[in-house]
Amino acid sequence: IKAYEMAVAAGVADIDIHNRLLALYEASGRFDKAVSQIEKIIEMQPDDSHLYEQLADLLGRAGKIDEAKKAWQNFLKKVPDDPAAFTKFGDRLSEWGDVEGAGQPVFVRSGLDFDVNE
Repeated sequence: IKAYEMAVAAGVADIDIHNRLLALYEASGRFDKAVSQIEKIIEMQPDDSHLYEQLADLLGRAGKIDEAKKAWQNFLKKVPDDPAAFTKFGDRLSEWGDVEGAGQPVFVRSGLDFDVNE
């Protein structure tokens, strides 16, 4: 990990080095570091919508559920015609203990105004 960290700190813009460091952080359970790394990768490739999905999942794995939910919502705005993404967000909500909210993405995708908190 140290060699990759040094390369990134030195400003190396090789996306493969950044992705490898991200993978190492994930594999070692260093999710806060992984979140910071994916944010750097997003800066390098802002048009890759699935990086935003990965950010949302990493935030969830780091225990930052509120931030993860917001990141998921941002990702869904980038892929409004991807029903699988909405279903996956519902799955994540359920995994995070929000079983009431788990169905909300399906309603939002359908254009219905639905808030389980009301």
